Amino acid sequence: MTDQLERIFVEVTYEDSSAEAKDIIGELNERLNGLSQEFNISKDRPPRIFTDEEIEDRFFHLFQAALLFQERFQEKYGIELELDPRILYVATISAYDDIERYKAYHLEKPYRDRSNAVKRSAYLTKWLSKIGPFQTSVDLKVELENLAKGEFSVISKPALANILFAIMVSMGHISVDCKRRTWLTSYAEYHLSYDLLYRRINEDALLSKYQKIVDLVQGKKIINH
Repeated sequence: MTDQLERIFVEVTYEDSSAEAKDIIGELNERLNGLSQEFNISKDRPPRIFTDEEIEDRFFHLFQAALLFQERFQEKYGIELELDPRILYVATISAYDDIERYKAYHLEKPYRDRSNAVKRSAYLTKWLSKIGPFQTSVDLKVELENLAKGEFSVISKPALANILFAIMVSMGHISVDCKRRTWLTSYAEYHLSYDLLYRRINEDALLSKYQKIVDLVQGKKIINH
């Protein structure tokens, strides 16, 4: 616990030693009114847990998965998806930033202990669902005609497409870590998608949901009856 607290209250450092940066840091220290924590300028910034090369590699694999999902989605539903690689890249960085913070504050040896499928699944689901790298290409005239007839297909909306992509990616991570091909039943996928679409599901809830899935895949008993 002591090591974890030390990491939480680690000295804030900056690589920029310009006069402007020093002025800003001085202003911050004045506003601290003598508290023990101080802002200092240093070129000894601790290295990140994930290197730039690791993040690039994770993005590359996620991009490949997105292209595969895009093709399968169109074949299954007849709806064209447009993928924005920039948003996908932001989702990758944001997810692994979250994982990095989790490792730093909750693991005894964050540089040694690897993030498992549960963490990757939870945080990737959070960001892929939140900022959505996919948009749908729809014919507005057809959509309006369908609405006039009282017909409305939620599958044509990008939010659900991004959620289904997030679930596909997550089950891929779980399959690799558990060394067993794993996917959700249609019933389970529907309910998880519904939760992500209409309920307020944060990363803590996602960590719990995916952990239960991993426990079941690994044959662990989670209930008595």
